[in-house]
Amino acid sequence: MGYKKESIKNIISSAILNANHTKDSKDGTLTFDLSMNLPEEFYPIGTSARFIYDIGNGYFTYFDEAIKEITGYHNNEIVFGDPVDFIFKIVIDEHLVVVSELTEESFQVCKNHRKAEIISLNLEYNIKTKTGEKKRILSQYSPVHFEEDGFPKINKGRMVDITHLKKDGVPLLYIIVDNKMVFTKQGNPKQMMKSNNIIFSNKEVEVLRLISEGYTIKEMASQLNCSIATIYTHRKNIRLKSNTDINKSMSDLKERGII
Repeated sequence: MGYKKESIKNIISSAILNANHTKDSKDGTLTFDLSMNLPEEFYPIGTSARFIYDIGNGYFTYFDEAIKEITGYHNNEIVFGDPVDFIFKIVIDEHLVVVSELTEESFQVCKNHRKAEIISLNLEYNIKTKTGEKKRILSQYSPVHFEEDGFPKINKGRMVDITHLKKDGVPLLYIIVDNKMVFTKQGNPKQMMKSNNIIFSNKEVEVLRLISEGYTIKEMASQLNCSIATIYTHRKNIRLKSNTDINKSMSDLKERGII
């Protein structure tokens, strides 16, 4: 039915391997001044940690000390380590598959704009810190070196804690090229349900969403184009499947950003 953790890890590894398809070509490693200001697209709207990610070789080559404040992990626990392990540790379970797929898609879009002056890839998602605290993160990154085939090999950026602005929600990707928005995509809640072994059907999730928005039984039947009896059946099945009350099931899905 849903993705097991090992399957999710394989999906993330696959996304990174696809990004590493030119790994055996010439190194192409760059050195540059870490004190350089980031482009104007990188908005310092919260606690932020700067990083350099070498996609071609598959690891972070730099993370400043602010990463400890954001994730609870020291920079030396991340740099030159396995990025899959780091991603798997911090991204909340129901966002793992979607975040990895949006990231891979962002690199493909990036190839089409490699001749631009500035490319800013922005990805929002939720993480769990080392202590279990939940936060909303904005990862902003910009390619600073491309392979000969146009694939972005080295990215420079920052990870920003935006929990004070937005606590929850589905993953969101948007790409800005030369100050113009060229691409936006929101993670698919149905895809996230599968990745987290959600036990409810799509219709039952819709019922929980409508309940959370204050709809009456009659209004829900009208919205879903079904009978009142069917709504009662959905409510009964939700209780039986979750072995808890409707409000608890609704709260759980709201907390996960699914409704």
